Amino acid sequence: MPGTQKHVACPLCGGRDERAMTAYAKDHLVCCASCGFVHSERIPAASELEAFYGRYPRTEAISPITLERYDEWLQRFGRWRSTGNIIDVGAGNGYFAERAKLNGWKSYATEYEALAVAICKSKGIETHQGGLDTAGYADGMFDVICSIEVVEHLSDPAAEIRQFNRILRKGGLVYVTTPNLRSLSHLYHGAKWSVFNYPEHLGYFTPRTLRSLFERNGFKLHSLRTTGISADRFFESRSESPMVTDEHIRRRIEGNPLGRVAKKVANTLLDLSKRGDTIKAEFVKV
Repeated sequence: MPGTQKHVACPLCGGRDERAMTAYAKDHLVCCASCGFVHSERIPAASELEAFYGRYPRTEAISPITLERYDEWLQRFGRWRSTGNIIDVGAGNGYFAERAKLNGWKSYATEYEALAVAICKSKGIETHQGGLDTAGYADGMFDVICSIEVVEHLSDPAAEIRQFNRILRKGGLVYVTTPNLRSLSHLYHGAKWSVFNYPEHLGYFTPRTLRSLFERNGFKLHSLRTTGISADRFFESRSESPMVTDEHIRRRIEGNPLGRVAKKVANTLLDLSKRGDTIKAEFVKV
């Protein structure tokens, strides 16, 4: 029967005291008593993943505001530039990798879905289909690894981070984002939070468990913030059609000086309390 394989130990720390979270039974969630990592006890079969991701939505358009954020990231990543190589793990349609290429980086990408791989390749990005197979990359090849909303999809995130360690040069940077289990949105919605979605999401991180994941596998924390409250996630969790989407809100804020100030204040408060919807972290290979 698909999906009947289960973790016998915590995939983050190896602890064997895994406690069932009964309110989250539909997503098979357990919490490690040793490190606090919340994850799916069930490991989805390949057939489950193929069926799910075969109907995964992909958008053709991207917000100009998002492209501006990418340029800001790339400007910040410049201080880690040595080889000039950057890889986007789980690149989608390759928007970030393409932006990196336009900014003078040698861009690489990985992606599961065949159409997305074809789109990335059409943009001149060297792209591997499937998971991160480090056999195709030399030790210490990359200055920067980007992992945007990917780590929550993995049954064995520690194995992925060990691969990051091998292909990243010493002193290189990993930039990672993932939903925040400590967010106000989860606090409000509980088990109905739209992020809970087996087999799409298999691990749920807090700032503490994300830091632990990297520090156990050869990295040190450079920076970590939690930001934002997603209107899309809020309305989706309530099973309502959103009248106002994240993109509408972003455009209104970015076009208004007072809105930008209010956003900065809100994100500062969300970061101080570590209650923002998204964890955004940078880790350096030691």
